[in-house]
Amino acid sequence: MFVTFSKTKLKDFALPLVIIVFMGLMLAFPEYYMKATGRGLALFASNVLPAMFPFLFLNTMLSNTKAIPFINKAFEKPVNKVFGVVKEGAFVLISALICGYPVGAVTTARLYENGDISRDDAKSFLPFTSLAGPVFILSTVSSIFEDKNVGLVVLISHYVGTFINGLLWRFVSHTRVRKRNHIENGPVAQYTSSILSADFESGGHNLLGEAVTSSALSMLTVGGYIVLFGLVVDTFALLPFWGDLPAILRVMFTFPVEMTRGVVEASTLDFLPLAVGFATLSVTFGGVSVLAQQYHFLSRCNCGVFDLILPKISQGILGFFSAIIFTIIIFNIS
Repeated sequence: MFVTFSKTKLKDFALPLVIIVFMGLMLAFPEYYMKATGRGLALFASNVLPAMFPFLFLNTMLSNTKAIPFINKAFEKPVNKVFGVVKEGAFVLISALICGYPVGAVTTARLYENGDISRDDAKSFLPFTSLAGPVFILSTVSSIFEDKNVGLVVLISHYVGTFINGLLWRFVSHTRVRKRNHIENGPVAQYTSSILSADFESGGHNLLGEAVTSSALSMLTVGGYIVLFGLVVDTFALLPFWGDLPAILRVMFTFPVEMTRGVVEASTLDFLPLAVGFATLSVTFGGVSVLAQQYHFLSRCNCGVFDLILPKISQGILGFFSAIIFTIIIFNIS
């Protein structure tokens, strides 16, 4: 009874209290939060939107073509042997590698809704298809550290950590996935293929319009989460002791909330291997902002919060230590 009461109390009182306090802060410091919102929108418009929207649009278009079965067939053995998943995981991985957050989650949700994969399949993809985009890492991280080599180290460490994470988590999902009957072609997938053919025969206007609309709505969702959790990080700066905290503590407070702000705080650390390690941890874990974006889509697959968070924690830790090792080797730090 106590547990039930606690959950009810948390839901009925704690969340409204947090919202009211946050609204009070915004009313007390309107100019501060307007500028903070502007910074979040500027970050989204200048770094995330240009790096992600074209790939998301093209990925949406490609996912409705007959090329997908060929891609899955071509990479079926590698993803099955390495990660122990069904062939549909190949396209999800390729989409995530090219496009970054949250395209892996978007593609997984689309496959599930089309009837191409099961809930267990969707969960088995999570440890290795939750990736930041290479364009974002090479441009944004390199810009923050003012060193292209740092961006490259973060990118490599991010991929290495993710690859190892997928190998480790296959022992959790491998038996469950291999025992089920694979879904080759869902009814909705077959329907979209027939619609695609009709669209191309009539000029493809519907396909193009639907891809633009779907991509734009997804980007608006991503932008909203970035601005929201950016405001949470900016609220930390209102604390009177925030400026006096050691840089390492500011990193520890920031990276679990918002990825880019975590990288910014990591760049202030004096010891380069540790700075690059925390930057990689921030990018790889993604913060609550990225987790919320992904859960927004993966909840459609009936995936729980812990199905997403636990692989992300191990993925982030692996990326962190990989980055420290690579930084020491590449930058010849003794």
